[in-house]
Amino acid sequence: RDPQTWFPSKFMETVNLDYCYATNISPEEAVADYRHWLKEKAHIHRHWAHWNIPNLLRMYGTTLTEQMEIVERNGGHSLIKPVPHKPDVGGENSSILYVSSTCSLLLLQMEYSSRWDDILNGLAPGRSYRPPENRFEACPANSERYHAVKAHWFTKEEEATIIGNDESSTYLQEWFSNYDRRRKPYDD
Repeated sequence: RDPQTWFPSKFMETVNLDYCYATNISPEEAVADYRHWLKEKAHIHRHWAHWNIPNLLRMYGTTLTEQMEIVERNGGHSLIKPVPHKPDVGGENSSILYVSSTCSLLLLQMEYSSRWDDILNGLAPGRSYRPPENRFEACPANSERYHAVKAHWFTKEEEATIIGNDESSTYLQEWFSNYDRRRKPYDD
């Protein structure tokens, strides 16, 4: 998922109940809260984004950039076959050492979620995808706030704060770079 939509979504998950019952928070105030959250709290969530996907990609002997190209060619997905067992996959200090030869990894890109049912049925006939309840059906008051937050584009300073300068930075830079060259408005 594009970091430009992933972070607003994470922010709204964080504040959902507080915002849902608050009638006095304007969309502009929500954007101000989001910008403060990016500055003060996004580093917590960036570590979550860093640890899951990069480790899986390493286990399967591939990179985000390679998979983003395949996802685009396939119209929203990539099915990654396991690589032969290599003791050094994941790094010498990693507990991630082995992927079963029968375990493929399916990457689905959020921006193509309207195609997921077709993708799953094409890969495994009879399987289907049912999207979760729309978050705005549960809390209509947050719709306008979320769209205002999502419309806020990262400043260079905010992007630098998110990417940081530590072990997570390489993957996060790759994540941002892959989407920077693919930017288009998305509906979700």
